[in-house]
Amino acid sequence: GIQLDEIAFPVLLAGALAERNALGHIGAEDMVRHALGLIASHGPSTDQDRWEENAGINNFTLATCIAALVVGSAFLDETAAR
Repeated sequence: GIQLDEIAFPVLLAGALAERNALGHIGAEDMVRHALGLIASHGPSTDQDRWEENAGINNFTLATCIAALVVGSAFLDETAAR
């Protein structure tokens, strides 16, 4: 099943690496765009987001997804970021 925090974490990692100029030649834009699309289309709650086995929503996952949407917007062009 989909666990939104597991989708959000790579976006947050890419953002942290980009902030430190540590991505090198790794292009993270496609991964970020795909992950943000999944978060936007499946969130804020999925079948495995409340204690990883139950449907629902929890504060941790919601906060992680919001942070990923904010951080990830820096990887998108202006049209996609809206």
